[in-house]
Amino acid sequence: MSTQVNVSKKSLRIALLADAGHVNCQRWCEGLTNAGAEIHVLSFRSLPLDCVNSYQLPIYPFHRKLRYVTTVPHVRRLLAKIKPDVLLAYYVTGYGTLAALTNFRPLVQVTSGSDVLIAPRNAIMKLLLRHTLAKADLVTAWAPHMANATQELGVATERMLVLPRGIPFAQFASERSPEPMEGEPVSLISTRSLRIPYKIDLLLRAIAILKQRKVEFRLTIAGDGPEQGSLLGLAKQLGVSDNVRFVGFVPNADLPRLLAQHRIYISLIDSDGVSASLLEAMTAGLLPIVPNHPANTQWISDGDNGILLRHLSLDNIVDAIQRGIEDVTLRRRAWSKNLHSVRMRGDLFNNAQIFFKALGDLTISTRGSRS
Repeated sequence: MSTQVNVSKKSLRIALLADAGHVNCQRWCEGLTNAGAEIHVLSFRSLPLDCVNSYQLPIYPFHRKLRYVTTVPHVRRLLAKIKPDVLLAYYVTGYGTLAALTNFRPLVQVTSGSDVLIAPRNAIMKLLLRHTLAKADLVTAWAPHMANATQELGVATERMLVLPRGIPFAQFASERSPEPMEGEPVSLISTRSLRIPYKIDLLLRAIAILKQRKVEFRLTIAGDGPEQGSLLGLAKQLGVSDNVRFVGFVPNADLPRLLAQHRIYISLIDSDGVSASLLEAMTAGLLPIVPNHPANTQWISDGDNGILLRHLSLDNIVDAIQRGIEDVTLRRRAWSKNLHSVRMRGDLFNNAQIFFKALGDLTISTRGSRS
């Protein structure tokens, strides 16, 4: 099924193979369209955006991973019809594999984080990644640590573009939390998925200890996922149900207002690309408490504009949260500094202009070499 939208002719026609239901895909479509691209999204899920042409791919009754192989002929026919200037694939281990199998050029593989940071731990996936990335004319990485991981998979520096996708900065800057004040109630928020890697259970255990220490706080957990039921049960078991509010999935349009009602942002995942959730919280004026790994250290300096967790032990997390609650000077410094940091390096629409130019240059350099 395809949904054709009346999009005027733009200077660059892009076909994007990606999960249309994912907010990161939707935001990138908005950014590139704003930069001047004509976007055609090919996905196994429909795309709820009116600024692009979308094509829902057929799902055959095979194992989930096999659909990336069985759909190749269908995608080739769509590409022949669309005639894009360039093909982009987002998540190398899924749609990236499908894109490589089409043999379309020029091809851009867009790494996301886990596909080059975690997947290569599996020997078979590592071989697949090497093969898939080798067929790309350009590979993008949101951050230097992702670029390093991609280079270890055989991608040469001259085939790479390192730049964060970014967030819609103006949207999140429009509703910031008030400047931190001495003696104010301090509320925390997590906006990560309710899945095991995000360690929301560890966060609940940490706030249970804070409650025992008579530290005053409120925690909002915004997100959904398969662990929601067990986390609700754990909160009740730990006796913190009155201190925790589960609000479920929050639409993008409502997220800035919700963030602005809080003072501290916390995430406990121990591997990441560039976290949009972190950039959103920074823009909204919250103090970030995040693990000390490369995805976060490029944005956060411990004790300056946030708190970096040296390790994810329960005691360390509890002490960090208590420090953030009690140190109004640190919260005020983060409130002041982080807005400028994201404005300069993490604005979706500014960065989309750079991506757009790089894609245009790529189509010129590879013209006549498509197979």
